[in-house]
Amino acid sequence: PPIIRPLDLGIPSMDPAAFLYPKHAAMMRSALLGPTARPDTSELPLETTFGEIIAWRAWKVDGGRLTSPYQDTPWQPGEIMEGGDPFKDHGFYAHKRVEHLFAQERENWQVVGTVKLWGNVVEHTEGYRAEFALPHEFHIFHSTFSDSFKDWLKQEYTAAPSSCDSGGGRFLGGGIGSE
Repeated sequence: PPIIRPLDLGIPSMDPAAFLYPKHAAMMRSALLGPTARPDTSELPLETTFGEIIAWRAWKVDGGRLTSPYQDTPWQPGEIMEGGDPFKDHGFYAHKRVEHLFAQERENWQVVGTVKLWGNVVEHTEGYRAEFALPHEFHIFHSTFSDSFKDWLKQEYTAAPSSCDSGGGRFLGGGIGSE
């Protein structure tokens, strides 16, 4: 395939190796910088920034409001939830897959759905712990809930502000345990 040169795109400062296949990129960098030279990375950000993560979670309903099933933390309609620093075991837990969620104790569950997670996020084997959370969609409701109450919950809790407005964060991933 033809090589697209950065100057052709009007971006002269871009690394020419970025337009090559990975094995060719390594050879190009070596040719440009020398075999032992390292590029100056002092100006680069230290961490990768991610957008929001969509994950599975359950709630119970208390007084017509969603609450966490195990901590009794109330979730206010239309408000971004702040859970503290997940790197210090605080934050909001959610599961990567619905099967992981349903493998948990379900005694207090009345609503199952997805949440948007962002900010500082710790990845676990089966889920995440995040600094910020916001209900995204509801999928399963307790059989005693009326259709009008289900519609009200959906309207009140998912018509919320843009989640990532609270700023960026850090993502710590990989093999931290199974939660």
